[in-house]
Amino acid sequence: MFANNQYLRTLILVDNNLSDLNVKETIGNLQNLETLDLSYCNLTLPLSEDAFANVTKLRNLYLSGNKLFASDLLLALSPLTNLQKLSLSNCGLSRLPDTFDKFKSLQELDISHNPLNDAFVKLLAPLETLEYLNMGYNDIYASPYFVRERSGESGGQFVREFDPIRKFGAELCGLRRPLNATVFFNNFTYTDLKELQLAGNPLRVSQTGPLLPKQLSRLQTLDLSNCNLTFLPPDAFHWTRNITTLILTGNHFGSPSDLRFLEILPNLEVLDLRYNNLTTFSPKELILNPKVEKLKLIGNPWRCDCSVADLWDWAHLHKGNLGILEGSTISQEHVSVGKTKRKKLLICNYDTGTQPFTIIMNKTVPGRRPFINPQRTLTSTNRTWAKYVRESGCEQSPSLQRVTRAADGYVNVINEDGISMKYARHGPNTWAAAAINAMVVYAALMAVIGVAFILTKKRRAIRIPVAVDKSN
Repeated sequence: MFANNQYLRTLILVDNNLSDLNVKETIGNLQNLETLDLSYCNLTLPLSEDAFANVTKLRNLYLSGNKLFASDLLLALSPLTNLQKLSLSNCGLSRLPDTFDKFKSLQELDISHNPLNDAFVKLLAPLETLEYLNMGYNDIYASPYFVRERSGESGGQFVREFDPIRKFGAELCGLRRPLNATVFFNNFTYTDLKELQLAGNPLRVSQTGPLLPKQLSRLQTLDLSNCNLTFLPPDAFHWTRNITTLILTGNHFGSPSDLRFLEILPNLEVLDLRYNNLTTFSPKELILNPKVEKLKLIGNPWRCDCSVADLWDWAHLHKGNLGILEGSTISQEHVSVGKTKRKKLLICNYDTGTQPFTIIMNKTVPGRRPFINPQRTLTSTNRTWAKYVRESGCEQSPSLQRVTRAADGYVNVINEDGISMKYARHGPNTWAAAAINAMVVYAALMAVIGVAFILTKKRRAIRIPVAVDKSN
């Protein structure tokens, strides 16, 4: 088929019904081929031993979506020593070919969506240059000791030779316990591992102690979404304090007291708490997280109370950007009709058992934009946060109001509601003292300049010779 295309470098045949394709005959003459994509081509013929024998320059090979066998891949892939990217996703593999020692330059490997049960055993030492590994949606059930070699040698551990790994994905792998130090090589910090994805694993967390080992101290992004978590211990991130993005979507956190672990994440920038069971959340929970730039709270059963207004003012006044609260405003791409629109907004619910909600008078509160009609009839207990803040009458917290001069410190004060808030502490104005000091310095400087001028003038007068009268 491609006999006259010896200089072809890229061949993409994705999503074609090539059940009778003989790979050897099709690409045998393409000696300069660097990228081959046969994903979802319904390949049924077994890969022959010499299927890729003549395309040894191949760097990127994509075979996802085809029914393959490890025994065939063992021989067929052996000549591809220059391979950099290999995709074997959704190939029905129950085990992996023991041929990865041939891939000295492999950087990306995708073996997701396979019923694997020995992936960790087969991916030990050889992959020294690996940067990306996707093992999501496999059938790997594991404990913290699941990565020890089965050869009987002591000390063999999973990530021992994976030094350059930057992203490790184990989504929906059936992990029951968090990874601990036994998974990684002792006394070594994986400096390149910046992102760890554990989404979809029903983790069982102990009441105390770090969630992750010291070897992952450089971690920046952690995904624990849909892990059936109801809490994390306060010292969960004792060894991983450099986390900037924490994803906790789809868990069962129900109270701010379950989030005390946030106190040891000073560099946190993105916090994702969508679709949990939180009913209230206060800015005080983020006092020790000054770098937060995005707070995702959509999908929680929020209660309409003044904590909603406090969060709103925290984003609008303290942080200066209401967009920090995802769902506080509607972007253009989210404008639609019906329920779709509401799913993109922050919604709270009135507690009909403790609050009247049939008719509400909009209170005149500084900083709140009043409604045109001061008397409003509520037809639903559901309110967007924007509407509730306006109609609630909740006053702005003193610590969140704009001030006329910079604070020289902060002090924790218990307000009348019994809530400890971080208040700005201001010293007395010192402009008068500063002005006096400036005047003293100016006067001293001018005095020095005057003395120098006088001394210079006297020296010049001494050097002028006196005329002698010769007539005498």
